[in-house]
Amino acid sequence: MARIGNFGGVVFSVSKKRVKTFSDLSETQSAKYSATERYLNTPSVQFVGMKSATLSFTIILSAAMGVDPLKQYQILLRYMKKGLAQSFFIGKQKIGVYKWVITSMKTDYKEIDCNGNINGMKIALSLMSYEKV
Repeated sequence: MARIGNFGGVVFSVSKKRVKTFSDLSETQSAKYSATERYLNTPSVQFVGMKSATLSFTIILSAAMGVDPLKQYQILLRYMKKGLAQSFFIGKQKIGVYKWVITSMKTDYKEIDCNGNINGMKIALSLMSYEKV
């Protein structure tokens, strides 16, 4: 089994029996500036620090690939609803300085069988760095 990384207890890996991975990983870093208006002149701009970093990515979960989509969905939903901060790793490399919290989660139910079992989901996640003060 090739372990790609993890977000808390959600482990991304690929093997002959199971594929659970992510795509479209994007990280955003932004600076904060304050602008002071000046009469008959351009505003005076001052750097005031950094905004919280954000991550976004998509997870495809399929029973045909050896994954229980509903179980993984419930783990992620619990992280979001309880505000549980988790580390994000790609391989052994930690992404970001702090842990991450889920700020939004968009779920597409891709495959539902004749018995109402959810066999496929596509989950788009947005995360924000969480600096515990």
